[in-house]
Amino acid sequence: LWGSWTECLPTHNGYCPTDCPAGEVACDLVEDYLPNGTSLGWVQPSVKCAASHDQCPCGKEASRCPNQGCIFKDEGCAAECGANEKKCYVSDFTEGGVFISDQEFCVPSDDTCQCGKNTAKCDNSDLCLPLAEKELVCPCKGSETTCNVVDYDKNGVVTGFSTQCVKEGTACPCGKNTISCPDPNDVLKKECVPSHNHKKCPEPCSVDAILAGNQTCVLINLDEKGDFKSETAKCIGANATCGIGEGMKRCPSGAVIAVDTTCVNKYAATSGGRRLSSRRMSTTQTAQRETCSAIITMSSLRSDAVSKAETVRAKMNSALQMPGGFKSTLTIKSSTSRRLERNRKLSRKLSTAAATMIFNIDNQGISSSVSPGQVCEELKKMVKSSSPALTSAVSAVGVIDSQAGVNLETSSATLQSRSAAAVNQKNEKAGITTRLPTTTTTTTTSTSTTEASTSASTDASTSASTDASTSASTDAS
Repeated sequence: LWGSWTECLPTHNGYCPTDCPAGEVACDLVEDYLPNGTSLGWVQPSVKCAASHDQCPCGKEASRCPNQGCIFKDEGCAAECGANEKKCYVSDFTEGGVFISDQEFCVPSDDTCQCGKNTAKCDNSDLCLPLAEKELVCPCKGSETTCNVVDYDKNGVVTGFSTQCVKEGTACPCGKNTISCPDPNDVLKKECVPSHNHKKCPEPCSVDAILAGNQTCVLINLDEKGDFKSETAKCIGANATCGIGEGMKRCPSGAVIAVDTTCVNKYAATSGGRRLSSRRMSTTQTAQRETCSAIITMSSLRSDAVSKAETVRAKMNSALQMPGGFKSTLTIKSSTSRRLERNRKLSRKLSTAAATMIFNIDNQGISSSVSPGQVCEELKKMVKSSSPALTSAVSAVGVIDSQAGVNLETSSATLQSRSAAAVNQKNEKAGITTRLPTTTTTTTTSTSTTEASTSASTDASTSASTDASTSASTDAS
């Protein structure tokens, strides 16, 4: 029992944070490392209370970075760039695609991050990847959009991932046994969900609803074995409680994780120890959609990996202590996968890479005390240290190559309603161009901090539901 929070923990190495005196914070579990940087997992801290999280102890072979938490002592703290700068991380590889090293530096916000040795830049992106991995992740031309298409069977189980290139400005297609749902905040985007268990489209908040203080509630449901069952999304009022899905629990930090996962406040140092909740946004603010994509190289892939992708995604969310309200997706690309061309003909890829996972995190335009980029950075750290929690979470699809590095791409864009987007399109055709600000950063180790958030305000979810739940079309091609 800790404050108003109760959880049953294992008798061996279970740890209840202490109710500390006023003016002090409870120190959470710490991570021990081997001298080579391999994670040994989480253990109890040597000190239970401290004046701040920056004064809490770290685990063995670890050191603390101010406002960044504890890391392996030889990893080095992330650089902090100025207000008009952005971070660039350059990864070098051998001609055979073997990871050598990476470095970070700050450049003016308008500058382009350069690629490292033996890497190539994805078109329309700052993301640089080894050539074999680029063919898997971003094979399309600069005049095209890369679409990750997901097929399902009649029971909603993933049966395949493919890549389709479409003309820039064209919405991506949906896969087999899906329904196509409009994105309330992007006229050129849509969400493809399995037709099984989806009688209507998800209802995320529109821009107007977000600015009124509402939030998108994402619930993942697990079955009795802990496997993925379903996911729902709807817009709720700022004072409403999102709740938790089947087989899930809410941690004191605000993270929503599987019941068999231990709560760890991974982002206490970066969020000031505050809950990872959403807050009411000022009416003078614009809704900012922040996303982060992590490109993870696999050393081996199970033959049934595709069918386990959604379960692994849910387990990765839990291992990352994902903040409530964030939405994730997981795509698996292998060298034997097929690329779906614009003319719908199939051609086998000529890639030597075993497999790559693309893990995407989206804050759905809701301000939070933790950004998608920070969660991606935690994922990168877990990959490089062969985290037991992450290794276990991913085991159902295969084994991560912890020596291959992790490439990240973060982006931020101001959301606009579908009606506003339509007006902008009309203006552009007339030669009147009005573009909302979009920033993209490519990193392997960057960390950014956003303001903490608390709940407040009124209910405007009705307008969001009306905007988001327009007709769904079945696609069972």
